[in-house]
Amino acid sequence: MNLDIASTFVFGDTASLRQFMLDHNTVHLQTSGALTKKFGGAYSTVGLIDAQAEDAWAEVMEREEGPMPDSLNGWLELHNLMHNQTYQLLNGVGATAPDLSLVDFSKPEQFYIWMFVHQQMHDYEQQTLGLS
Repeated sequence: MNLDIASTFVFGDTASLRQFMLDHNTVHLQTSGALTKKFGGAYSTVGLIDAQAEDAWAEVMEREEGPMPDSLNGWLELHNLMHNQTYQLLNGVGATAPDLSLVDFSKPEQFYIWMFVHQQMHDYEQQTLGLS
């Protein structure tokens, strides 16, 4: 599954955010399966479906002001760890991926930058693992 279309929703579009989160989970599940096939072991996606974080994301976009709720910060950190693990598996221990935990989703410009960088990470992972 390509995440490009789901990743290009407009800031504040809650329905598209919710669809993105479903599609995003599917992509992580595919990536997890490909990592298991290539490297052995199990690569968890537990925590990516998080209704509290999703609601918090929608809320901060709606009000367009911080602070970021703990539930959303926790989700961002977990998600960032998943991408770092994948990046290091594909590039070697010590390889550094962009930090996807640093964003304020109440700011449209930060939202759009994060979505772009995040999409680039998924494109790289999928291409490297032969999923695209």
